[in-house]
Amino acid sequence: MEKNIRHGYQFIDDLNLYENYSTFGRNINQSIKVASEVVKPSLYAKKPYTLIKDYNKHVLVFNVKYGILRDTLDKIKWNIIPGTKTILGYNCKIAEATFRGREYRAYFCPEIPISDGPFKFQGLPGLILEIYSKDNFIKYSAMEIVSNETGKLDVKSVWFDNNISFHEYAQKSKKELELSAKKIESRLPPEEQGKIKFSFSEEEIELFN
Repeated sequence: MEKNIRHGYQFIDDLNLYENYSTFGRNINQSIKVASEVVKPSLYAKKPYTLIKDYNKHVLVFNVKYGILRDTLDKIKWNIIPGTKTILGYNCKIAEATFRGREYRAYFCPEIPISDGPFKFQGLPGLILEIYSKDNFIKYSAMEIVSNETGKLDVKSVWFDNNISFHEYAQKSKKELELSAKKIESRLPPEEQGKIKFSFSEEEIELFN
């Protein structure tokens, strides 16, 4: 179970580990508001989603608004640094990385020798029990660890059909934001058009603007 805090809102996400796969996802009905913040979460944060890591194919797939995104598991280059932290009674080591526009610090547990973690984060010699971006945009903290003999996960082939790449997703998102800006500008009086420029940026964990 992972806790994701974004802009004053808390979401409950589940990280499920199987023999050859892991799944990470959210149920919007589980979201609760943190009273100390009033900033609204983005639509992206509100959406239920599923991310599947396939360790045989060494890829992950992730449902996004344009379809199913396919990405590689080799993107994150970690640097293990001195220090420890106890999380849920487990002694965790520290690692840092820069990943798609943000700097991260992760606390991973060598006692749980599973190279996985929330969202796309993985690749350390132990399960990531906490990770946050240094700009405070995103933070995941483990709330509980439950051991179950769940067996193998059967992932339907549709998840790997007609995928889009992260680059394609970024380009589509940029184009959509540009069109939104042009649409707002077109509503201005003719004499004001061209004098005021509108730009939008979508709240994403991975930056592409």
